[in-house]
Amino acid sequence: NKYVKKHPQGFDTTATAAAFAVHLLGNHPEAQAKIHDEIDSVFGNDRGRPVTTDDIRNLKYLDCVLKETLRLYPPIPAIARKIDEDVVIGKHTIPKGTVSIVMLYFLHRHPRFFEKPDAFFPERFLDYADRHPFLYIPFSGGARNCIGQKFAQLEDKILLTHIMRHFKVESELSMEQLQMSLELVLRPTQGLHLKVTPRVAGVEKTTN
Repeated sequence: NKYVKKHPQGFDTTATAAAFAVHLLGNHPEAQAKIHDEIDSVFGNDRGRPVTTDDIRNLKYLDCVLKETLRLYPPIPAIARKIDEDVVIGKHTIPKGTVSIVMLYFLHRHPRFFEKPDAFFPERFLDYADRHPFLYIPFSGGARNCIGQKFAQLEDKILLTHIMRHFKVESELSMEQLQMSLELVLRPTQGLHLKVTPRVAGVEKTTN
């Protein structure tokens, strides 16, 4: 417990992923409706009971939404690797010892690998098993991937479940209006602005 309290390095990236997921759902009411339907099918009208790991396993579309969010907006937009042997690409040789920067933000949006790469389409992850494992690496890849990725995804799913159980959201900025700052952690330069409406019968008040 002391270690977790003193070393909260993963919190920023987890919060960033959840924030972008809510932004995307606020821009895509049809996807948000599917999330609400799926959550309601699992929890019914009981919006107070805790979320369990069994619940999370049953939220298949939520899983797709989170994966698509991490594709479009990887919280860590770039990773570095030191090459341990000469690599030949076409007519060019990258010598051993070179530090290579992999831009995940652009890799995940490459039209060669993803149809309509800039579009939010969670369904693309319903059948993703046959793709190359290094086309989609929001938590890096290989021997030095993020050891906390499963925990981070579980955190995000629980957080998103709590939010979407209780609220409807509407984004004030479209995906096209967002300007990204590719810092250590991906940031929208103008922030993410939402209108939030409680999912309670008779409550119409909207808050910003």
